[in-house]
Amino acid sequence: MKIISRYKDYYDYLVGINGIDNLMVLDRTKGYYPKFREYENQDEVIKYELMVAGDYYPIWFYKGKSYSTKPELIILNQKLIDTGKEKLFSFRQAWYDYDWFTGYHQNTETEDINKKQGIPTLVRTNRGEWHGCILSEFNMEKYIPATEMYDIIYNWVSQQRDCTVENYQTDKEKILSHGLDYKKSFRHRK
Repeated sequence: MKIISRYKDYYDYLVGINGIDNLMVLDRTKGYYPKFREYENQDEVIKYELMVAGDYYPIWFYKGKSYSTKPELIILNQKLIDTGKEKLFSFRQAWYDYDWFTGYHQNTETEDINKKQGIPTLVRTNRGEWHGCILSEFNMEKYIPATEMYDIIYNWVSQQRDCTVENYQTDKEKILSHGLDYKKSFRHRK
């Protein structure tokens, strides 16, 4: 897979291992917000809803740490109770029909949102809008290994394959995306 992007994600290094396939192109130049969590209040619990190739991943952040699995959310609830804040939810209620062992569940209502947006990794804003996101910003490497995420994204791109994707990168961005350093790699040596 070929990745066109100004920003790096945690699974991007696998392009160097697996090789570049010019027919499978992931274009992350349009619709992405790389610093999505930059302005969040650290003292509040913030929920982000991620859609990765049709799969739904809710992730909560509190004081810079991410919480997604049931044991992590139990710890978060206890932290909120200890600080005198209201807990998020009770685990006795049927909550999201969530599959705690795999860490995600399929959401049939928004299953095609990735296809409609043309972006495999989306995050929902507070206003209900979906925007492209860099998964490492949401600590997804903690829940899904890089090799598995690369395969998920590769399979999604192969299903959406469009060979007419143009490369909008500048020459410097192209050099950096191929793993070269334009200051050292292209100096004239005598």
